[in-house]
Amino acid sequence: FEGVFMMMIVCSFLFPIGLAGSLFTTSASAAWAILSANLYSLLLKFVVFDTHDEDGGVDVHPVRMSRIRAVMFVHVVPPLLLLGIATTGVGFVAAANGLDPDWTRQLLCGGPTLTCGVLTLVKILHGTTDDRVQR
Repeated sequence: FEGVFMMMIVCSFLFPIGLAGSLFTTSASAAWAILSANLYSLLLKFVVFDTHDEDGGVDVHPVRMSRIRAVMFVHVVPPLLLLGIATTGVGFVAAANGLDPDWTRQLLCGGPTLTCGVLTLVKILHGTTDDRVQR
């Protein structure tokens, strides 16, 4: 599933930032926006990286837990995560292009908030092998 997340990050976030790369030398604010976008995508990959051990990892997966968890994990999480990542990418491109600061601020606040919310939902949907530890 990590490959799907990485594909989302590259296609909806890094590629548009790459297209705005020519703006890097035009102004300091554009350079900061592009550098911040690259740092954000790197940190997002670290957050998404799955560190589950092999023992019991399959048993606590949402698809194996219950039908409602499986439906939410398969049909709700990917579109919302893609929307959050893409919204953040649009916000960084808007910042690099020097577009309306209010619109840029809304995108750069709303996108990461949605992304973090969905990643939290993913962690909630996974079961636990130990009641003291949430995967």
